[in-house]
Amino acid sequence: MSDPILEPVLSDIYQAVHDPGRWRDVVISFCAAVDADRGALHSPPMDGAIPAIFAMHNLDPTPVLDRIHIYGRQAPFAERAIRLGVAPGVFINSEVYPPDELHESEYYREYMVPTNSEFGLQLLLRSPEAAQPSTAGLIVGRGPAAEDFSAREKSTGKAIFPHLRRCIDLVLNIAPAQAVDPAIQDAFDYFSTACLLFGEGGGLLLANRRARVLFDENDGLNFEQGELRSTDNSANLAVANMLAQLTARRTFWQTRAAQEIVIRRPSGRPPLIAVGVPLGNDNPFGAVINAPRTALYILDGAGATHGAAQLKRLASLFALTDAEAEVADGLIRGLSVQQVAEGRGSTVLTVRSQVKAILEKTQSNRQSDLFRLQGLLGAN
Repeated sequence: MSDPILEPVLSDIYQAVHDPGRWRDVVISFCAAVDADRGALHSPPMDGAIPAIFAMHNLDPTPVLDRIHIYGRQAPFAERAIRLGVAPGVFINSEVYPPDELHESEYYREYMVPTNSEFGLQLLLRSPEAAQPSTAGLIVGRGPAAEDFSAREKSTGKAIFPHLRRCIDLVLNIAPAQAVDPAIQDAFDYFSTACLLFGEGGGLLLANRRARVLFDENDGLNFEQGELRSTDNSANLAVANMLAQLTARRTFWQTRAAQEIVIRRPSGRPPLIAVGVPLGNDNPFGAVINAPRTALYILDGAGATHGAAQLKRLASLFALTDAEAEVADGLIRGLSVQQVAEGRGSTVLTVRSQVKAILEKTQSNRQSDLFRLQGLLGAN
């Protein structure tokens, strides 16, 4: 089920990868999601570096222009967050800099008070390290008349964090994919199933021969501008979300569950089933290839087996409830409404109501039209 709070932010993030003008929309939509009145996507000043603003919303530096050369080079919250080990990550300013202590600081009096700044929520995407010397982050704030950010709003930040970091990495090319050993590429080319390996930050490390054939067909999936894209618009965001979650850093493959997405094809052929398998720094491929974080297998829906997996795919493909998927499955197998009702222990009236919803969601005119789903789902 889509989240009405997160969906606008995620949509703006993934559109900004291809349209730089949308980064301001990312700031605005995240401000709306956490009830902030100002924000910026920026490279904060660390170790005296000059800050860089990528996009901002409702920020006016005019009151501090005469001292920005001094305080604009300071990042007290980010520096403390890094020392405390909560960054890279999501944190509320007051968690890392106690308000009583902050209010006694020169930074607060000379820089925050004139700009009417009091509370902040930050997503520090990167910390300054040898491998990635510059930082990047999204900060939103509120004035002194408001309340501090809550744990719920921090959770919203955590939900979008892996997506924002992956897209920033793609745009800034922070973690470019390295060349794969030809012997490893040859081994994967023998797979009859399409297979892709993604590294940290979502960069594609490897696509085997079958996957490249799928890209050439451009019937459900393609690979454009360094990003895996689905020609099924309804599945496109789901694919991006899955990769962002499964390529998240500092996690282990044992603690993350595999994910599955049904991708409809424009040609009307059976759908593709994208199965993402999480890998971590401890994954067994690490010794022979450049530390992939996710293996993505693309299965042909025509070969789907009947049973629980098919019900899940049926529900995913048409946004059916579990009960509706079970009813539809019975009808596809040739059962009557009466037989479905008896098998489920439901009334005929209840099943007829579910059939009406199924017909609407599958864009079918009559019950017999559901038989066309046999070929789509591989039912026997």
